Amino acid sequence: MPHHSAKKYLVILPNNFGDVIMATPVLLGIKKENPESYIAYLVEDGFEGGLLNNPDCDTIIRFPRNAVKTEINSQNWRAGLGRLKEIVAEINGHEFTDVINLAQHTYISYLVSCLQCGRIAGQHFLAEGNQAITDDWTQYLYAVPFARRFNRMHATDIYRRIAGVRRHSGGYTLKLTESESDEARLALQSGGIEPGKTKIAFFQVGAALPSKQWPGTHFIALGQMLVAEGWSIVLSGAPYEAELAQGIAEAIGQNCFVAAGKMSLRESIALLDTVAACVTADTALMHAAAALKVPTFALFGPTSPQETGPYGNNNRVFCGRCPRRPCFCITCATQLCMKSILPQTVFNAIRGSTDGLKNDCDMFTTKLLPDGDYELLASAASAAAYYDEVGSALTKALFEGGETPGIADIESLKIHRDESAQFVNRCKAMENHLKEYLIAGLRDPVGRFEEEKKRLTGLSGIGAFWSALLNIRLNSIPVMDFAKAIEQSISSLEKTGAAVSLVAGSKSQS
Repeated sequence: MPHHSAKKYLVILPNNFGDVIMATPVLLGIKKENPESYIAYLVEDGFEGGLLNNPDCDTIIRFPRNAVKTEINSQNWRAGLGRLKEIVAEINGHEFTDVINLAQHTYISYLVSCLQCGRIAGQHFLAEGNQAITDDWTQYLYAVPFARRFNRMHATDIYRRIAGVRRHSGGYTLKLTESESDEARLALQSGGIEPGKTKIAFFQVGAALPSKQWPGTHFIALGQMLVAEGWSIVLSGAPYEAELAQGIAEAIGQNCFVAAGKMSLRESIALLDTVAACVTADTALMHAAAALKVPTFALFGPTSPQETGPYGNNNRVFCGRCPRRPCFCITCATQLCMKSILPQTVFNAIRGSTDGLKNDCDMFTTKLLPDGDYELLASAASAAAYYDEVGSALTKALFEGGETPGIADIESLKIHRDESAQFVNRCKAMENHLKEYLIAGLRDPVGRFEEEKKRLTGLSGIGAFWSALLNIRLNSIPVMDFAKAIEQSISSLEKTGAAVSLVAGSKSQS
């Protein structure tokens, strides 16, 4: 336990194995800056495997969400509520000084609102009853989906800023025990594969969404190329993907070990520790491979490797070409983006060669900068960027508290300044309407304010990002005390407009 004066943190990002791993640099960063701190992590049952043996996590608090949800939705709902109260009481018993909610789920906001602590970062419910996002970097996180091209930061680096830590040494943290590693090697040996005597490639054949999945025929072709050069293949996947994995193994024909449906997620991760390459779509196993420093060859289609790529150094990212990327579609009729990543291209990259390379997809390499931030470096100048270079520099500068960064692209900067000026003008108009209400006490100015607020959705370019940010801030203000809400809204308009003017050099023209 920590010294009585040390800070006690509760980190919350509970219900996805990959997300749990993506939050580990937050724990590392907190420990680096506050060695005496005490850190607990709230995780849903089933996903704690991403935290086991983590030296930066002092306590894992398991949250049985599905069990509680089932009880609350049954005739035994009183028992479910009682169980939820017990969980809240257990959490409050830790007397946390800081709660860092990285989750974007309403049920977590309700839970956080029941916690007693000194500081809350992340979405939560206020005592007045409305759901609110009151810290700047969480506001940034929530604004990103409305204007993705104006963000160049990995989700992990946004999480670190929400937590208030800027530096960490290394990437993800994932720790295996010696016995887990030994059992993985024994499992491979029982399947005819000798770790250390053959190069092993790990194929994660499935993905959580059909749109993210690489075609099975592509895995077969890649496996055949690798086996022809003496490699062995481990095929992993969820239990429902076992038939797919088995079919791919049979088509490859030899030197294959099928783990899908036979091994737990943690056991599959232990297999990763024996391999020389991991080929995977945007999956939890991608993050696990990056955490174990396994050379990772990540295949991206509808999602963005800028936001959720394999965090670390020297991982290779292949991005299918599609004019709509990243579309974040759950299903896709054509799967053009994933199909366009050809097996030969991935094979060449694994071999460290560009022989016969076709211009079928964009390729990137991942890098961690000295301050820990993730960078996605294009392998060719022709690669389509996932972000607007100038606009993303401006949005980051606003939250970093700086002035306009040095930008060489003057023409692009001018466009962003004009779009920002439109936003600043809207802020000023909304501010004037609310001030008019305070002076005259009439409702009409409030109506004009609401009309002006609706018009924010019509702003384009970087103005869409600023508008999303402003709406998040205004919607987080309680309205039960109407006069106080007006004053806080004016303050938020002044703060946001002034910050945009500072970083974009966009003065109001009114």
